[in-house]
Amino acid sequence: MNDNMLIKIRNMIEHLAVGDALGKICSKYNRKELIEIYGHEITSLVKPIRRASKYEWVEGSITDDTILTFLVADSLIANRRFNRRDIGLRLIACDPRGGTQIAKLKESHDPEYMAVDGETNGAAIRVLPLAVTRENLTELTNNVIELSTLTHGGLESISGALLTAYSQFYVLNNSEERYSFQFLTNTVYEHYPNIFNTIIWENVCKAFDIAKNVNRNELYDILEKEIGYDKYSWSSIPTALAIGFHSDNNYQSLIQLIHRNKSGGDLDTVASIAGSLLGGIRADYTIADMAKKIETANSFSFQKYADELYCLRNVK
Repeated sequence: MNDNMLIKIRNMIEHLAVGDALGKICSKYNRKELIEIYGHEITSLVKPIRRASKYEWVEGSITDDTILTFLVADSLIANRRFNRRDIGLRLIACDPRGGTQIAKLKESHDPEYMAVDGETNGAAIRVLPLAVTRENLTELTNNVIELSTLTHGGLESISGALLTAYSQFYVLNNSEERYSFQFLTNTVYEHYPNIFNTIIWENVCKAFDIAKNVNRNELYDILEKEIGYDKYSWSSIPTALAIGFHSDNNYQSLIQLIHRNKSGGDLDTVASIAGSLLGGIRADYTIADMAKKIETANSFSFQKYADELYCLRNVK
């Protein structure tokens, strides 16, 4: 057993969920509104508050980003392999979650549905289980495309899912984040060169260039202004990847990320994807403490998921 890889997988899952939970707390508000609503800046998990909502959340509440990640993980674990039809059945049967694209799958009642549109980041939020269990990039590429097209068939969305999975694959299997952009470029060239023709790739290049050339304390505001936190793949995913690969402290990175100048957008997705990369690069015990609260609130075990996903490596 490769203990270091197992630890990395757990850290990536934990950081994804913590980023998601922090993003849920803050996703509707800018910095000023956060203080008005909660009475203070957010530095740890608190009960999410919405000005008008029929839902009552608890400390450690999460969104689809984590729930659908675990739905894919559950399918992989149950089948011991990637099974697109089974994931389709699970998505159709799950509680009403996700946006317009999952609704189309549910309305079709077809677990082998092929989406023909969709440019948002929904396909990218659930690729982590594939990224940590596939041992070669050809298989990862094929599986991510098959997974994505259950709900999102647009090139920008598929590209966002692939770039997210490639990035997660990279941090799991490498210790030098400074080579991440070269890895992404080489991988796209070899496995899915259509990405080079997308807006998302243009924005990934721009976001990484910003991250290399600005002070860390300025990074978040500049990315928000120049790239954005929007639900569309070409906005939220380049921002998440740039933060994930260009941060020095996991906890501080997520805290700075969630305190924004503007309200709206898809903060939980940016924070969860960035978190998954941060967790693969380094451990952070402050994040681990918050992860325990999420486990308690949602009755699942990050360690169990990490153990079972790790065991799927080498399974053909």
